[in-house]
Amino acid sequence: MPAVLVQTAVKPSFQAASVKPNPQSGLSPASIRIAGNRYSATGVPLRRLMLEAYNFRDFQMAGGPSWISTDQWDVEAVAEDGVPLLMLNVKDPNQPTAASLMMQSLIENRFQLKFHFETKELPVYELTVAKNGPKFKLSKEQTIGTCLGGRGDMEVTANPFASFAYLLSRQLDRPLISKVDLTGLYDIKLQWNPELKTEAESSTFSDKPSIFTALQEQLGLKLESSKGAVEVLVIDSVQSLRRIDLCPSTGTTLRPQVVPYAEALNSPRSRVLGS
Repeated sequence: MPAVLVQTAVKPSFQAASVKPNPQSGLSPASIRIAGNRYSATGVPLRRLMLEAYNFRDFQMAGGPSWISTDQWDVEAVAEDGVPLLMLNVKDPNQPTAASLMMQSLIENRFQLKFHFETKELPVYELTVAKNGPKFKLSKEQTIGTCLGGRGDMEVTANPFASFAYLLSRQLDRPLISKVDLTGLYDIKLQWNPELKTEAESSTFSDKPSIFTALQEQLGLKLESSKGAVEVLVIDSVQSLRRIDLCPSTGTTLRPQVVPYAEALNSPRSRVLGS
């Protein structure tokens, strides 16, 4: 179950936060940096901010205007002293952290985001233990270690199996339903060729197997295609903040404007909003 589905009566908020359109929107490289109790995003589209905050994949979000994927935003936010901004709950990746709830609160307030959830029958992957059992073992250190993951290479040290399954899900093109029920902290390493999309494919440029073969041969796990119920976040309404510092025709300073989604759909994007 995605973290977004855990609802709280009142979500925590940042101590201070600023959200502004990126001055080079459409051209700026996107980056997100977290240091201690400070969150900084530069040139990041709203859609990506939402995916990070609600812990959803792109295929689990529907609706909304096109600008949420193209317009870029700069976010600076600070939490109270002593509150580390961890976006992932290592012990249970499906549970939200204080930081993810703060980002949800910021997005919902600044962009007036309204949404609901729907359950849809979609293609999924099911992860199970193969016939001969898992090939990885409990870690000698039963205190939380590290998680490292990227295209074609993944390694967790002294972490719950759920953490590995979460990292694995981020490498797949559809939702992952893990049916592996293991307790304790594990050391797990997986290497595969990310260019191979099916088990039957092979490559002349790499001797690494597909992720399907790698899971079975290296870890004793099976990854199979199936269909299942998937929670989807559906955007009902959202507003675009437009900070206009100077009116070209008069030279007067204007207050920040809010452009409702419905109005933006009925107006040219080049429209200048007056005071």
